Amino acid sequence: MPVLGYLGYLPFALELFGLYHLMASIFPFSLKSDYLQIIPGQQEHE
Repeated sequence: MPVLGYLGYLPFALELFGLYHLMASIFPFSLKSDYLQIIPGQQEHE
């Protein structure tokens, strides 16, 4: 029966993905996408 529990993982992940993008479209200023710097020392110039 644990297999039935794993079947709900993908729909839950897709629901969170959709919820994140819904919130990002409603409140674009509150969700920043520049919080992760992969290569130190390189910054985007404005």
